[in-house]
Amino acid sequence: MRVEVFAECFDGRNAFSDADGPGVWHWIERHGRLLCVEHKPTPVDPNEWRGQSIAFSRLTAGCNRLIVFMVLAIPDVRTMEVTHYSRYLDGVWSGWRPSSLADVKNSMHAWEAWAAKQANERMIEIARDQMKPAKGAQAFDADDWRQNAIDAALKECPQEFRNQLFERLKRENREALGIYAGTPLGRTAVE
Repeated sequence: MRVEVFAECFDGRNAFSDADGPGVWHWIERHGRLLCVEHKPTPVDPNEWRGQSIAFSRLTAGCNRLIVFMVLAIPDVRTMEVTHYSRYLDGVWSGWRPSSLADVKNSMHAWEAWAAKQANERMIEIARDQMKPAKGAQAFDADDWRQNAIDAALKECPQEFRNQLFERLKRENREALGIYAGTPLGRTAVE
């Protein structure tokens, strides 16, 4: 399968890698989530590739959508003309659906956006949890542990995420905004 046709579906210079196992499948990690792709020449019953079907089901079961397997029917990998699409999500096979290469690319774009949103939501949870004082603890000043927690949580965040986080926190807790002075998040508020 020519996975380079999917390069435009992901931000930056990210691309699929190969994984040898029960057949060859391709995978990409984005924002802590894994998308795996396998291809078949025709949309056959999964009982005809039962070992892989069991593996894909088990790999995706109970992982809170951390792993998604897409199976594509591509009769000729030279043209990459997709005829059908299916997926394994939370251990369940979706069945074959008529599809096209454009449909698959749109699904991959949507998956990329979903994975990014999940990562952003998780960062908001982490930042919020680290800003809470321990039960029964006295309030600390702005230059204490909260500042360090915020800096650590935001260290690797892109500017767009900082903007989203700031707007969300501003809506939820206006009085807490004073602790952001001098942080990357505080600078976002001023800009």
